Amino acid sequence: MDRFAFEDFHSLLEPHQKLVSVDLFSHGNSKPRDFNGLSKTEWKGMLLAFLTHLGHERFSMMAYSLGGKVVLETVNLFPEKVESLLLFSPDGFKRNRFYEFLSLSALGRWTYRGVIRKPQAFLNFADRLTKYNVLSLRLNKFVHYHVGDKTRREQVYDAHRVYRHFLPDLNALQRGLEKHEISITFIFGEHDRVIHHSLAQRFMERLSNKSLATLHLLNKGHVILEASTASFIKENNLWFK
Repeated sequence: MDRFAFEDFHSLLEPHQKLVSVDLFSHGNSKPRDFNGLSKTEWKGMLLAFLTHLGHERFSMMAYSLGGKVVLETVNLFPEKVESLLLFSPDGFKRNRFYEFLSLSALGRWTYRGVIRKPQAFLNFADRLTKYNVLSLRLNKFVHYHVGDKTRREQVYDAHRVYRHFLPDLNALQRGLEKHEISITFIFGEHDRVIHHSLAQRFMERLSNKSLATLHLLNKGHVILEASTASFIKENNLWFK
């Protein structure tokens, strides 16, 4: 997710609000960093310094896909500073053992470096899985999009290496949301095969205070940050107060 992902959402801002959109590491114009993994302590220090710079004590957050995982860890680091969340097809509500294998283990990193150098064998394997109905056509297209292009497959790998220590504790998240009454709004594409909305539903069922969370489905896939989504948010009064 780069800083232009929420370009269509500026029109939703109230006079007292400011939208600060940043590049995740390995996205947009973010500078390269140590790919051994960003620690939670480092991330907390960065955010606190940034809040001090802005002159704010509390804030709300929105995020898409991988950014969701970063937001969930941020809530766990200091829930007392978070007012509300708006999450679009967020990652982080289920441990992805495959990505953890690729980013956390030496064998996994060696395997993915091979995919980066010679992706065709991996893409052929994905095609065979689709042929035998193991992998959906939509997800196969997603794989081809991200792995078929060298720049994109390097970006995917680098991003997961940077954030490989971000494995949100959902029990802590539940406690933080309920203790500090942090509202959370989920917006998913109904046809999303990359991150399914059932993950959010299962988390919502854990909450004692059901009014804290809402889930909305749009007639879309995983690509959801569009002008029509901003319009849906405005029409349904889902924007931050």
